[in-house]
Amino acid sequence: MRDIIFDKKGLTAADIPGSILDKEHELRINISSFEKKIAEVPDSADEMECRSKLFDLNRQYDDLIALIEKNYPEYYNLKYDNKNVSVEDLQKILDNKTAIRSYFMGDSTVFIFTLTQNDLYVRSVPRIKNLEDTIRCFREMLELPDENGSEKFKSLAGLLYKQLFPDDITADTRIENLVVIPDGVLSTIPFEVLSHDDKSPSYRNMSFLIKRFTISGGQKNFPAT
Repeated sequence: MRDIIFDKKGLTAADIPGSILDKEHELRINISSFEKKIAEVPDSADEMECRSKLFDLNRQYDDLIALIEKNYPEYYNLKYDNKNVSVEDLQKILDNKTAIRSYFMGDSTVFIFTLTQNDLYVRSVPRIKNLEDTIRCFREMLELPDENGSEKFKSLAGLLYKQLFPDDITADTRIENLVVIPDGVLSTIPFEVLSHDDKSPSYRNMSFLIKRFTISGGQKNFPAT
């Protein structure tokens, strides 16, 4: 959960300069990229070069983390210290345009926690029947979309929206960034394409969440529509 929260826009990050956050993020991406290359082409002619670059990137990353620990201890302790992060700790790094929404799936209930800079809201709603099948069908329709926007897709997008956003967070005009921390089967949902509007004639005109928020976390590996 720490990586989801700290890698996203909308966090004041304990007054740490944006240039350092950008460098940290860039190094993490590059390290991940070279680790993937090495895993995909083991024993290839390029492996030694990749390992050399990965070693250098890891050294740069370690040096940067040491600098952060020394000069920005509040950020370092929040992100890298293995202690539990409290609500108050998270609120210190949230700006007034960002909300964190976390879900917990019970057998018959979905618990929803929404954290903003100043408030924590907790809500529970009855879990809809056949939720797993609903999500699976929704994802299948995303992979083979009807260019005119099928009624079934719009119905499923609306049903899942009402399940996961019963309070209609879009009404809060202050919030521009939404960090989603799903649970269980909810981690397979592309939250960006949930919609509370089932009257639009086509996909292009639907009120997808991505049109309202910059969304982080959740599920990312889904086809473009």
